[in-house]
Amino acid sequence: MISKPEAVVRGWGVILMVTVSACLLSGCWDRVEVNDLATITAAGIDQYSDNLIEVSLQIYTPPRAGSSTDMSGSEEKNSQNQSTVISATGVNIADAVSKIQEKVPRLLFWGQVEVFVLGHEIVKRNIAGHLDYILRVPQIRGSALIFASRTKAKEILALTPQLRSNSADMLEESNNLKLNLTMSVGKLNIMLEGGNGTGILPSVDIMPPPEGQPSNRRYPAIVGCAVLKQEKLAGFIDEKTMRGVMWFRNQIDKVTVTIAAGSAKAPISVLLNRGKSKLKPRISNGVWEVLVEVDTREILIQNTSRIDISRLKGTQIVEEKVKQDIEKIMNKTLSIMQRKMNADVLGFGEAFHRKYPKLWEKEKGNWDEIFPQVKVKYEIKTVIINPGKRESPTTSRKNGEGG
Repeated sequence: MISKPEAVVRGWGVILMVTVSACLLSGCWDRVEVNDLATITAAGIDQYSDNLIEVSLQIYTPPRAGSSTDMSGSEEKNSQNQSTVISATGVNIADAVSKIQEKVPRLLFWGQVEVFVLGHEIVKRNIAGHLDYILRVPQIRGSALIFASRTKAKEILALTPQLRSNSADMLEESNNLKLNLTMSVGKLNIMLEGGNGTGILPSVDIMPPPEGQPSNRRYPAIVGCAVLKQEKLAGFIDEKTMRGVMWFRNQIDKVTVTIAAGSAKAPISVLLNRGKSKLKPRISNGVWEVLVEVDTREILIQNTSRIDISRLKGTQIVEEKVKQDIEKIMNKTLSIMQRKMNADVLGFGEAFHRKYPKLWEKEKGNWDEIFPQVKVKYEIKTVIINPGKRESPTTSRKNGEGG
C-alpha cells in the first residue's frame, strides 16, 4: 500500500513531466492558414530576352461564396476559369517568383502544382538551370508533370478550355488517359542524368477553336514530343513517332491501331487492351544488339472488310497485319533517333547499363558513337482476344475472306 507522502511525490512528478513535455512541443506557432495561401496549380517559363526569363504562375481562384447554380445543380465554375495567371521577369526562376510574391497578397504555395510548361525558346537553349529550382524547392513534388510548349508557356496557361476549369487541369487529365507519352519532373531528371543530357518531353500546342466557336475557345493539346540532347532541344517528333517511343519504353496503353487488310484493303481497327515491351541487350564480338520483345492483346472494334474474324485464318490475317504495323512504326522511330537525332530516348543505354554495368562505365562516354550502330531485332506477338459483340463481318458471310 502506497503511503500518502509517496503518492503526493508521485503526483508532483507526473505534473512536472507533463509540464516539461509541453514546453518541448513545437505547437502551431508557425502555422499558415489556408486563406493566407495562394495555391499554384501550374507554372510556365519563357525566355523574355537574352538575359531575362518570364515566369507565369497559374494560381487557383476559389469560387465566390454563394455562387449561383442552375436547375440541374451544375456549378458556375463549369463555365468560368477558376485560375489567375500572374507573370514577372527575372534573371532566374527564383528571382522572378520573388517578384510575383510582391504582387500577390498571399503566400505562394507550391505544394499543389501539377504542371510545368517550358516555353519553346527555353527548351531551345538549355533547361538544366531551370530544373535545378524545380527539383530543389521542397514543396514541389517529383510527380509533377512537365511539358515543352511549341509556343509561349504563358499563352498555354492563359487558355480557358470548355471541358475543364483551367489549362493545367486539362493537361493533367489528358495525361491520365495514357494516350500520350507522359513525363514527370523526377523521371526527366533521372533520364537526363543517366543519358548524358538526353531526354524527351511531351509537347503541347494551342489548338484552334471548333468550327463555329469564338476565338477564345482555343484549347491546349499534346502534339508529339520534344527530344532533348545535351539538355536542349534536338527536334520535335509527331504523334506517330511518339507512339514508337512509347512501344520501346514500355509505356504504351490504350491505343487504336488501324490496318488495311483483305483483297479490298478495307480498314480494320483494333483497340490495344494490354501491351508490354521489353528490351534485351546483348554484346557479341564487339557488336551491340537489342532484342525488342512485344506482347499485345487487342479487341476488334471495327471491321469494314470481308475478313471473317470468327475463323482462325481470318484472325491470323488481322494479327499479322497488326504485328507488321507495330514493327513499321518502331522501325521508323528507331531510324529517326539513331540517324537523324542521335538521341537515345528509347532506353537502350539504361538496358545495357543494367546488364553490363562494368562495361557501361567504361563505354558510356562513347555512347554517341555506339548508339547509332546498335542492331535491333523484334519479336512481336499479337493476339485478338475479343471480336466485339459480333463475330462475322458486316458483309455477307459467304463472301468472307480468311476461311
